[in-house]
Amino acid sequence: MKSKLYLLLIIFLFSGNLLAEGWVTYPSGTRSTLFGVSMSKINPAYGYAVGEAGLILATFDGGYSWWTSNYNIGYWLQSVSAVDKNTAFAVGFDPANGWAKILRTTTGGSYWDHLWGDAYNILNSVSFGDNMHGTAVGRAGIVIRTTDGGVNWTPQVAAPYDLQSVCFINVNTGWIVGALGTIRKTTNGGTNWFNQSSPDTNKLFGVSFYNEFYGSAVGADGEIIVSSDGGFTWDRRYCEVPVQLNAVSQTSNNNITVVGNMGTILRSNDGGNSFHLQTSAVPNISLNGVCFTSAFDGVLVGGSGSIQRTISAGGDSMDVIGIHKIGTEVPGKFVLNQNYPNPFNPSTTIRFSIPQNAFVKLKIYNILGAEISTLVNKNLKSGTYEYSWNAMNLTSGTYFYELSADNFRQTKRMLFIK
Repeated sequence: MKSKLYLLLIIFLFSGNLLAEGWVTYPSGTRSTLFGVSMSKINPAYGYAVGEAGLILATFDGGYSWWTSNYNIGYWLQSVSAVDKNTAFAVGFDPANGWAKILRTTTGGSYWDHLWGDAYNILNSVSFGDNMHGTAVGRAGIVIRTTDGGVNWTPQVAAPYDLQSVCFINVNTGWIVGALGTIRKTTNGGTNWFNQSSPDTNKLFGVSFYNEFYGSAVGADGEIIVSSDGGFTWDRRYCEVPVQLNAVSQTSNNNITVVGNMGTILRSNDGGNSFHLQTSAVPNISLNGVCFTSAFDGVLVGGSGSIQRTISAGGDSMDVIGIHKIGTEVPGKFVLNQNYPNPFNPSTTIRFSIPQNAFVKLKIYNILGAEISTLVNKNLKSGTYEYSWNAMNLTSGTYFYELSADNFRQTKRMLFIK
């Protein structure tokens, strides 16, 4: 009997390790359709998923466990934007009359304020640059903006067509997409929205920008378009699955994940030049929302209460290009920033700046001082860089990372907790 229990345990652990290399499903406690998911960039352990019947699910451990934060059969919620561990905003509509619904929590999901109702139209998407500045978009070209944490909302003029998704990378710069290939950009918080040309007129359902240059949008009939110049130009990318694509999450110049109908998950690790299919843990169920907090860590949601999580880029951990240059400003000095998040599980981001062209080494050491990995060992141009590092195959504990370039050398400590 005891030997059988040991055998079952080994099979379970072996299966879990296999699953950890791709997408793993986690209990949501509901069969209701989930439409949107957002994990806080400031505190990646905190996030929310929203859907039918006013449903809001919350997680405080990066998506491993979820609890019901809100439930109301009187309305639906389409989108959520998690700002930090306390603050998040959700938008949707009342199906009885089409009025907009806007909810806010400042208590980590224990209570949700109803900020708006009985006005405007169906809201499809919301994005906040910080806990005060946010934009929501919806049917018939509705765009509304708040600068006081959702207390007051001001209409803006952007497009006459249905708008499906909005993405702000800071309080001023953002993009919206929608029907007939509509793409609009603002650099002043929506005071002005400027038209950007889409390659065709397919309806766009999702947009995601990593920084002011690199972004992507997806839509009907397998539409995937990418930009490397802030949306000034967009290039169509080939998709082998001509289904409706509902959402996209881009976490670097190179790493893009797309989800859509029929359980479709597509991944690119080369900036959108190529996409390949990944295996959904729940086949054939439409996937409606996706959010990555690093090149490796992501959560997606969809029909029948489906929530899936990955810590391995959906199974592509070996293909992730770790280092990315961010911004164009030349730093004034060498800087090695504290990694974030810290503590982390299993991936973290290390940011550093170099004021001139230099040969750069970035290495990881364990608590005994033994070298674990060399992340960077090459000539780099002046600028600020980020490296996404995954410690999935290591044990919990204290690690050190060291940056050396020219005469500069600095070491910082980080904590990995499984």
